[in-house]
Amino acid sequence: NMFTIEKTFTGDIAHRIHNQNLDSEFTEGNSKILKCRRLHGHTYELKVKLGAEDLKDDMVLDYNEIGFMKTLIDDILDHRTLISDLDPLLEKVLFKVWDDYAKDKSGLQVLERSKWSTYKYNVSTFDLSSVEDQDIKEFLSAFVVINFTSSSENIAKWIFDVVQEKINEYNKRNDTSVEVVSVSYKETPKSEAIFLG
Repeated sequence: NMFTIEKTFTGDIAHRIHNQNLDSEFTEGNSKILKCRRLHGHTYELKVKLGAEDLKDDMVLDYNEIGFMKTLIDDILDHRTLISDLDPLLEKVLFKVWDDYAKDKSGLQVLERSKWSTYKYNVSTFDLSSVEDQDIKEFLSAFVVINFTSSSENIAKWIFDVVQEKINEYNKRNDTSVEVVSVSYKETPKSEAIFLG
């Protein structure tokens, strides 16, 4: 037997699936249009479900202790654009823009690793320390570079791994055994991907 709690977060995000392919035999009207290759956005809903067999202070976990999720969303999800490090547009457009506007390139790396990286997932943002043009700073700061394709399934698994690392930390500090049961990611009201622990 297990008690579970669930917390829902929402935000707005953009992405593109640069490697989208369709079997048109199964699409509406046999469409071959690859809409997800276009840069586009969603108002998403992210649900984190945690569980425990034993309660601590009569709770699985205080909802306030899932506050790190809001920080994660503010840092790298909300009003951001996820782009895969395998997406050709990274090289063709974004690195060129950075190179054109970064003043002092000596010793600078284009990308900085985010604290939201995990053992499996690398998450980076542009190093804007030597970019002076405000428009370019705002443009490049919108992009989060990830080492996976930003499908709903992959986003759910990535967030699961981030939450798992944080919950493992919590369990060590508090001598508890909270588990991450699932993470679901809805990019539209009718489409949901769930990763189960």
